[in-house]
Amino acid sequence: MILTDGDWITVEDLPSSIRGEQGIPPYTHDLKEALMQFEKVHIRRVLDEASDDRKEAARLLGISLSSLYRKIDELGIT
Repeated sequence: MILTDGDWITVEDLPSSIRGEQGIPPYTHDLKEALMQFEKVHIRRVLDEASDDRKEAARLLGISLSSLYRKIDELGIT
């Protein structure tokens, strides 16, 4: 069920998972922080797509397996 205050259902009334906003990191002005947040979300999505197969995720990301492990550790990806 979707509840809205208006007469029409708009995109804003839909859950974020349907709007495609799932996993959007919080806004920051700091470029390094923004890039780090994006990288964390992106790697997590690729790991999900690869069913947590890190070798496959590294291949999809175009990086070495050791680089992926380092990024997972640096970014605190669970």
